[in-house]
Amino acid sequence: RETVPLGSAGCVKSAEGRLEERFFVVCGDAYGRRDYKGFFRQHIEKGSKASLLLYGVEDPGEYGLVVCVWVYDGAGHVLLTRRAKEKSFAGTWENSGGAAQAGETSRQAVARELFEETGIRAEEEEFELLGSDLDRNIFYDHYCLHRAVRLKDIVLQPGETDAVMWASFGKVHWMMRTGRICKIIAGQFRRQEKALRLRNINKRRG
Repeated sequence: RETVPLGSAGCVKSAEGRLEERFFVVCGDAYGRRDYKGFFRQHIEKGSKASLLLYGVEDPGEYGLVVCVWVYDGAGHVLLTRRAKEKSFAGTWENSGGAAQAGETSRQAVARELFEETGIRAEEEEFELLGSDLDRNIFYDHYCLHRAVRLKDIVLQPGETDAVMWASFGKVHWMMRTGRICKIIAGQFRRQEKALRLRNINKRRG
């Protein structure tokens, strides 16, 4: 783990003494569904010392990684924040998340976004990856985190969020039906709901 920024390939340079076999270097904010086996096979056939896999997009400005996290309390609730009036979809409720910054890994980004939006601190390894999606040029990493935090301890980010609640799964569905949660977040919730319910039940019974 870097204690100071090492640059695009600095982490590889720092580990060169431990790299005895062929290896892949994959950027955390630029991965995708590619023919890695074919790419590796071509690398071997050509006897290359190094190979670079590139992927073209129509608009590089729209390319990136977005991270999202569902915080759950282990008692059947998920944490929701309300988007401030200055934001798009103002007044709707959502989970925490946002775009990864240049040089950030996915887990670094989700830890930063959660802290900025709620004041909740968590180590990178505490976040559990539920799945990843690709929407046009944007990659989404969906995480969950168990934290039974008190609402009065939440620190909202001015201009980003203006309210917070613990919501049961039934209430989340009611909020989706009544438009209090926008369709994008509702779609993400439906895809992750089964995994979230299992984790909430397990924590509650344990």
